[in-house]
Amino acid sequence: MFENDTAQFEMLVSNSKTLQTKWTAVCKIIQKDIANRFGISVDESTVRKIGEARLMTLSNSPLDKEQYSKQVEALPALQEVIKIREINSGNLAARKEALEAINAMPNRTKTNRADKISEARRLNVASSGATYDDSGLSHEQKVQQLLTIASPAERISKARAWGILK
Repeated sequence: MFENDTAQFEMLVSNSKTLQTKWTAVCKIIQKDIANRFGISVDESTVRKIGEARLMTLSNSPLDKEQYSKQVEALPALQEVIKIREINSGNLAARKEALEAINAMPNRTKTNRADKISEARRLNVASSGATYDDSGLSHEQKVQQLLTIASPAERISKARAWGILK
C-alpha cells in the first residue's frame, strides 16, 4: 500500500514546482522534529513513508499530530531507538522482550556469542539493570545482595568489586 502511495506522491511532486517547494519545506521540518525528539537523522525516503507528511504536502489541511506521532513512531528506523529508550526508562516488558530475542539468537560459535553480547550491550540489557548501593553494608549484607543477582557473571563481577572474591 505505502509503495503505491509513495510512487504516486513522487510522481505528483516531480510534476509540480509548487509541490516540490512545499515537500522540501515539510521534509526539512519533519527531519528536524525527528532529530530533536529521537536524536537520529532520517533521509527523505524515510520521511516519505509518513502519510501525514504526504497529506500535508498535497493539501492545505493541518497536520494531525496524533496520527503523525503514531506514524513516526512506527518507522522502522525509530523502532530501535524507542526500544532502547523504553528499556532505559525501566520498562520491564521491553527489557524482557529484548532479552528473549537475544536468548533466541544462536550460541554455537564464538562469533554467535560475540553477536549476542554486542546486541545485549547495544540494547543496554547486558546487566540486570539493578543498581546496588554498597555504602555501609556489612560483609554479610553484601553476600545477601549478591544472592539476589541472577546473572552469574554479574554476581562474580560484583563480588570481585566488593573484595569478596578474588
